[in-house]
Amino acid sequence: MEKFIRIPMEVLNDENITSSAKLLLGVIISFSNNDYHVAFASNAKYARTLDLSARSITRLIKELKDQNYIFIRYDSYGTRRDISVNYSHERLKQ
Repeated sequence: MEKFIRIPMEVLNDENITSSAKLLLGVIISFSNNDYHVAFASNAKYARTLDLSARSITRLIKELKDQNYIFIRYDSYGTRRDISVNYSHERLKQ
């Protein structure tokens, strides 16, 4: 089974987000390829995957959220986070 990430060309051409954020978005899209369409990974997992620090992942997630590429939902205790890709974003419409 091949493993890969997909980053739409429209996202690659978006000058409002950094290259690292674009790469993280591709990983989030890949990780959310499940029945729930949600990525459950921790910042540490993203950091290991992309060889970045957890602090960098925090900054990149904020960047993607601020640009409306992702939605973040926390459980009622604030201990578990789910990330969903905003496929209604103009650059992600399929």
